[in-house]
Amino acid sequence: NAVDTYNANPNSANAQSIVNIAGDLQSDLGVLSDQNYIADAYAGFVIGLPGMREGGSFYLLRRGFALAAVDVSTADKQTIDDYVNGLLFVASGGAAGQARPQLFDSGGQLLDRTQDFNSSASARGVDLVESGVAFAGEFSFLNQAFYLGMTPKVQILTVYDYFENSDTSITNDNAKSDKKMKMNADLGIAKDFNSKIRAGIAISNLYPRNITTSLGHKLRVRPEIRAGAVYKDRSMTYSADL
Repeated sequence: NAVDTYNANPNSANAQSIVNIAGDLQSDLGVLSDQNYIADAYAGFVIGLPGMREGGSFYLLRRGFALAAVDVSTADKQTIDDYVNGLLFVASGGAAGQARPQLFDSGGQLLDRTQDFNSSASARGVDLVESGVAFAGEFSFLNQAFYLGMTPKVQILTVYDYFENSDTSITNDNAKSDKKMKMNADLGIAKDFNSKIRAGIAISNLYPRNITTSLGHKLRVRPEIRAGAVYKDRSMTYSADL
């Protein structure tokens, strides 16, 4: 590596090479550290059976969600900064940077302090496969017409939990939990306000669930409330939800 190359031939060019490598690492970790990275994607299909007053459908959905984070320790940041400034001081003959005598042993050999790094990276993800049969019908309440729908469904969740530490004295874990299959349900209600506008509200995942990963982290599946509206004209249908 660059440290061995410098120790074999401690000249300004090899010192500058370490400055460049440490500087690139410092820049990259500055972007990655103390940030959460989130990915969310889904795909599915629906087969519907429409009706004037009642209807139903079958659907299959697959969704993946992942969260990753890099934790760069303060000590590691300082070590990298020591290499940048200390080897720049050597490469420039003392004209730039600052002396870092702690990087050298008593014989003047450059030490490889990267073995002392203890930064870590972690990631968690969920693979959700969901399938259900939705049905809806019209009912009257206070002389007003409403539509009530319900979707019993099966949810299969696989949880991934990953942790790695750069300190080789710490055991790294890369674990996947067992699949969890449970029943759940969605419920919704809607109303036509005129011939063009319909609005409604729905609650998904009526039954909350708590899942513990093999590394001891908690995943909570909680009910979610969504509201939406539809506007229909002669040629188009417009919808929005939140």
